[in-house]
Amino acid sequence: MVNLPAARARAATPVRSEAAALRMEVRLLQQARVAVAQRDFGLAIQLLAEHARRFEAGRLAEEREALRVRALASLGRRNDARRAASDFEANFPRSPLLSTVRQMLDSEP
Repeated sequence: MVNLPAARARAATPVRSEAAALRMEVRLLQQARVAVAQRDFGLAIQLLAEHARRFEAGRLAEEREALRVRALASLGRRNDARRAASDFEANFPRSPLLSTVRQMLDSEP
């Protein structure tokens, strides 16, 4: 005989941890966005690296990698930005962010 409340609690646990993980993903990306807005691109790169370490294939990996291209380009790291943009295109070929990522390479110094 299955104890239904206990079975429901076990089934709900992954959803809660998934939600907590997503909240942490969002928090890290928001911090990186703020760093970019404040032109602290070094901090943005650090936050994005932390996100990649903790959530390599996270739900927001696409957004993370697009923001990474922006931060690298803004730092003047053109070759790194080009490589990151190329990786972005290979990993997210149908991304709605792809044209924006391409434009980042043209618009930054």
